[in-house]
Amino acid sequence: MKKRRRVSRERLIQVLYANASGTAPGELTAAVEAFRALYPLEGDEDRAFTEQILGTVVDHGPDIDERINQASRNWRIDRMDAVDLAILRLGVAEMVWLKSPVPVVINEAVELAKIYGSEKSQRFGNGVLHKISTDLGGAG
Repeated sequence: MKKRRRVSRERLIQVLYANASGTAPGELTAAVEAFRALYPLEGDEDRAFTEQILGTVVDHGPDIDERINQASRNWRIDRMDAVDLAILRLGVAEMVWLKSPVPVVINEAVELAKIYGSEKSQRFGNGVLHKISTDLGGAG
C-alpha cells in the first residue's frame, strides 16, 4: 500500500505542477479531469486516497496557500518553484485536513522533492511543513 500511495502522490504532484502556473488550486477542474483520464487508478482504497487529497486541495486551496505563505517567511507563493509549491500543497492538505501523521507527510514531501525538485527543495519543503506542523501543535 505504501508504494501505491507514493505513486498516487507522484501523480498528484504532476497535476498540481501542471496547474501551478497561474491557476489557483481551487480552479483545478481541467487538470482534475485530465488526471482522471490519464490515471484510472486501480483499487478502491487507492482511488479514494487520491481523490480525497485532490478534493481537499481543490476545496481548501486558498487556505492551503495562506498557510504556506505564513510558514515561508521570505517566499511568496507566486515566487515559489512550481514543483516545490505542488509538493507543499499536497503536504498541507494531507497534514491539516486528512490528519495524516506529520512525520509521514514530511518524509513523503522530502522524498518527492528528491525526485522532482531542485537541490534546495528538500530543505525548503521540510522547513515549511515543519513550521506548519508546529503551528498546528504537531511534532514535526
